[in-house]
Amino acid sequence: YGSLKDQDKPLVVSGILLALDDKFFKPSDLLGDETTTDGQLIYDAIQRRLKASNVGPDAKRDKLMSEFSIIRTSARLNEIDQKLGKTPLKFYTEFLKKNVFDSKHSFLLLFLMLRNNIVVKCMVLFTKMS
Repeated sequence: YGSLKDQDKPLVVSGILLALDDKFFKPSDLLGDETTTDGQLIYDAIQRRLKASNVGPDAKRDKLMSEFSIIRTSARLNEIDQKLGKTPLKFYTEFLKKNVFDSKHSFLLLFLMLRNNIVVKCMVLFTKMS
């Protein structure tokens, strides 16, 4: 759903997992709103999580955040899919929360399986937070 390119899949997955680790982020807040999109809510949660983890300097954090821009800018990810009855981002978020995020071992294993520079950066971040 959302017609993701292979290169973007790890970014979306790692971004959602970072958002899920933000104490203020709630998947139930993803409503498919056109003004404050699901992608914007996830993007904001990623940003809060990185700031809370003291990822810095700011230039480094900004570069890392730019990698996640597809989450907030992709119309297909942020529009309600008729088959799903929700946005693909909400679908992915619910799936990851239920099947991956609640199990730290599965969560880390997922990162090890995905081969993408941003995922490696996120894995290092999560290792430091544990």
